[in-house]
Amino acid sequence: YWEAHDEPEHLRTIRDRMLRNSRDSKQLLKLYRRILTHGKIPSHHSPETLELRLTGIVIKKQGCYVPFNHIYTSVFDRAWVDQELAEMSMPSPTLPRWSVLAASAFAGICVIGLRSLGFLEASELKSYDKLMGLRPSEGQDERLLLITITEEDIQAQPIKERGVASLTDRGLEQLLIKLERGKPKAIGLDLYRDYPVSPDFPELAKRLKDAQNLVAICNYDPKIPPPPEVSPDSQGFNTVLLDSDRVLRRHLLAVGNAQPCLNNYSFNFELARHYLRDQKINVSSTPDHYLRLDSTIFKTIDPDTVGYHHENSSGHQILLNYRATPQIAKTITLSEALSDRFDVNQVKDRIVLIGTTADSFHDNHWRTPLSESGFGPSKVFAGVEIQAHMLSQILGAVLDQRPLIWWLPKPAEWLWIGLWAAVGGLIGWQFGRSLLWFSLSSGVTILVLFGTCWLVLVVSAGWIPLVPAAWAVMVAGGSMVLLFRWQDSQHRDSLR
Repeated sequence: YWEAHDEPEHLRTIRDRMLRNSRDSKQLLKLYRRILTHGKIPSHHSPETLELRLTGIVIKKQGCYVPFNHIYTSVFDRAWVDQELAEMSMPSPTLPRWSVLAASAFAGICVIGLRSLGFLEASELKSYDKLMGLRPSEGQDERLLLITITEEDIQAQPIKERGVASLTDRGLEQLLIKLERGKPKAIGLDLYRDYPVSPDFPELAKRLKDAQNLVAICNYDPKIPPPPEVSPDSQGFNTVLLDSDRVLRRHLLAVGNAQPCLNNYSFNFELARHYLRDQKINVSSTPDHYLRLDSTIFKTIDPDTVGYHHENSSGHQILLNYRATPQIAKTITLSEALSDRFDVNQVKDRIVLIGTTADSFHDNHWRTPLSESGFGPSKVFAGVEIQAHMLSQILGAVLDQRPLIWWLPKPAEWLWIGLWAAVGGLIGWQFGRSLLWFSLSSGVTILVLFGTCWLVLVVSAGWIPLVPAAWAVMVAGGSMVLLFRWQDSQHRDSLR
């Protein structure tokens, strides 16, 4: 009777606060019944008493909770409370099993649709970085040695000889002579030298021209030519590809036209070719036009590989499987390499990479998936370290069978997302009437999903969709919870 005359709504608002908007309506009703029975109860700061007071049905007076007024006690009396508690104790109808399928399909379609529009790209890339950073350490790559030119090394060289370069002709000549005594497999010069050697150092010019194991850099974007003295086989571009968040996750091996470079292979790929030459391993191409070294095939990415959305995939791009280690290889400074204390036998059969880490040359700011993992105290990497990781990836894949990053085809990814949507739907169907158990079971499920994706990445370098699958679990489970709420509301209204 009162519901039909409750205009504007007031009593119905109180009722809804008690029955529909509460986290635990049964506890509120039992607490309110105690107040009706005894007339009052002592106030205390429990979540239930605070929530009951916020409904407006009781008020605090002289340290006790009492009914707000006689109108409320006549409408929401003991009989009303007992009736509501009896209805809550009655078994609620169960949702049909097809509702799980419907909720799972709805969740899967929504997540796949949002993903295809690029809305999940940023979160997918971040989750990939997190998984990469949590891998166990692999240790240094013993095939490599890094010689870094620090700010102190630069300042120690005469400014008249050095000019705007990080290494003088004199210093480079001394370094190459010393390194060649140690018989390295290859030397990578990760320094721009788009100018000829000074006439004062003809032996250096001849050494650069005749060297069979030296590779220098050039760049096609921006266009920076290679050293004029080196042959096409002794140069490679060091161009890198940044994602939209300025993180370096991709590895460019070759392009169709690298002008002004005279070699279409990257600096690190050319160094790997030099290293593998003694083992009679040469580059070839598969029928699908993938690069191949021995039995290792470098499968290229496409614009929508895993978490990417319409990414530029031109050239021979692969994903970069960074070596999980605080330091990619043994590293010494230029001054240490030129000192008498340096043992040249350290470079024997190694690839020596020479590059700058000085702040003044702005080549030490690269962010990678390892930047958030604690690998590298500065959180950023120098260009020579990036090249070392790329080179290590190639050599590890060819010689150690260290896996390259792989991914599922799109239909398999859709199936993966759909399976986790079904899991979320089943969880919602089983625990949807208890927010506590639903939250706990959903949390455990997402932890299992995270662990599965991490394990696949650690064991076989597979990038399996994590974020879309997690969203599928939550959307499907949440849909089932809402269906239960709607069904219980309909059931309660029908009993009235």
